[in-house]
Amino acid sequence: EIADGYDSDMRKAINADFENEGIQNIKDVMTSRAKTVLDHLLHDYGRFHVSTIDHFFAQLIRHLARELKINMGYELDIDVETALSESIKELFRTADQDVLAWLTDFAVAQIDNEKGWNIQQSIRELGFKLFQESYLDVKDQLDSGSQQLSNFIKTQQEIISETKSVLKNAGLQSTLALSENDLTPNDLKGKSRGPFNILAKLSEDTYDIKKRPSDTFQQSMTAESWYVGSSEKIDQIKKAYQDGISEAHALVCDFYDGPQFARFLEADAILKYIYAYGVLSALGKQVQQYRSENNLLLISDTAMILNEVIDSREMPFIYEKIGSKFKYVLIDEFQDTSKYQWQSLLPFLKNAVDEGGQLIVVGDVKQSVYGWRGGDMNLLLHQIEEDLPTTSDSIKRLDTNYRSAKNIILFNNQLFELAPLHTARTLDLMSYLPELAKAYEDVAQKSHKKFDGYVRLQLLAKSEEDSVKDQSIQQTIKQIRTSIKEGYDWSDILILTRKNSEAQTLADSLIQEQIPTISDDALSVDNSAKVKIVLSVFKYLLNHDDDVAISEFNYFINKRDISQFDKLSEPTELLKSAEELENKPIYELAEEIIIRLNLNLKPDIYLQRFLDICLSQS
Repeated sequence: EIADGYDSDMRKAINADFENEGIQNIKDVMTSRAKTVLDHLLHDYGRFHVSTIDHFFAQLIRHLARELKINMGYELDIDVETALSESIKELFRTADQDVLAWLTDFAVAQIDNEKGWNIQQSIRELGFKLFQESYLDVKDQLDSGSQQLSNFIKTQQEIISETKSVLKNAGLQSTLALSENDLTPNDLKGKSRGPFNILAKLSEDTYDIKKRPSDTFQQSMTAESWYVGSSEKIDQIKKAYQDGISEAHALVCDFYDGPQFARFLEADAILKYIYAYGVLSALGKQVQQYRSENNLLLISDTAMILNEVIDSREMPFIYEKIGSKFKYVLIDEFQDTSKYQWQSLLPFLKNAVDEGGQLIVVGDVKQSVYGWRGGDMNLLLHQIEEDLPTTSDSIKRLDTNYRSAKNIILFNNQLFELAPLHTARTLDLMSYLPELAKAYEDVAQKSHKKFDGYVRLQLLAKSEEDSVKDQSIQQTIKQIRTSIKEGYDWSDILILTRKNSEAQTLADSLIQEQIPTISDDALSVDNSAKVKIVLSVFKYLLNHDDDVAISEFNYFINKRDISQFDKLSEPTELLKSAEELENKPIYELAEEIIIRLNLNLKPDIYLQRFLDICLSQS
């Protein structure tokens, strides 16, 4: 459009950008340059490549298969789920004593953490880590052998055991001092709820050691803190304090104030998940065996393989092998680029820049904090500038939002201005505040749209009567009805949720409120009332005594109001009349039921799809 001189929105936006920078008379120059670029592109199209990074790496590995010592007949597979499922089956089938021990410990840890005894789903979720680049950082340690891991676990267990023993002995020492002086906890200050309660629980192994004692306990450092002035047993309490309570109390306080408490918490946290590393190591070997036996290269392997073998000295050879040479490179959505992908691309990019080419990187560092596909925020924050020569002029902030309305942009500007400090405080990440602040600097955007837009943020408080989820559904329904009263159409309203499960729950609630709703699940064939009527007939023909099928038929046929009945018994009688059809093939049976029940008076895509399914099963 620009090359042909059309006055398009894109041309207007580019003109506005140049005018803002004080560049005039760009209109004719823009058309001329666009024509030149288009001519070069069309007449030398073979040198123009558009590809994902994964696809580029896959092509590169195909050309370098011999040098990488990969079987020339390998298949590139993106289906990691099948590879994982088959590897898990093989893990259970071939487990030796060491692997069985890991699986047993993993199952026990699952039960202790109230996650159930069925570990297969947990192992599956864990197994997906094998295809993420974060696994590469620990792969060598996991492959170093199970004995090293076992020794490490034993060390952590000894820390836990020793800590519990020391604290229990302190508790026993204090209870012994109490009993030797004919005292009970009720004789002390605070009675059974006083400071002594913690020592008593330690003696019984019932105190949660991960929970730091109250300030009242830690401040009870004198005998006077353990009795009230009206007590008749002050002398006995003082004697018990000197005989053992004082020493036990000091030991417990020293534990929580010193490095031993941190060591205990660390060991406790490690042991909750350490068994997963043993299982992950064993599963990783099964995945590797699955690759070899099936001559597969998984798409998740490509960056790792190239990262190990490519460096800038080999670029002439690599370009010769692939038959291409890249001089001008544009990488879009760079925030989704991982560390290993960047390291594998870097020799190509350095070579292009060194030979007078150009690299353009487009990305939003704010989005990289989500770690989508292994995206590393450090790349945009500083790594690119460290790895490649850049100047302050070579970094351009895109500060105009062409998509959103004015008030939405204003809301985002205010939100992201507060986000770094609030996030760091809330998640105890103050040490990362400088990096977060840099990621969110220059976050303010200008608006381009002419209309204002609207933003409404509502915070919901927890309630005993309604959960936050129920409240949000109620508020959504209320807002929809308000919008309709204000003149909006149903088709003007779009609802986004964070999870698919939330979308389905909300869609069900909207349908119950007679609000016309379209969702992925609502478009499923088995969610059509007409299809459910036909299925209820199928169920009835299989078993004439199926009361559930009869009830479903009566419910859906009356709900659809397909035909009017004078008596409640008439739908059931209609259902019984279908018994003569039960020997027909499934497609003809479905078609006859639809005709008899007048379900086809209007075209229905759900019924048509259902008939296609029936035909495929005939």
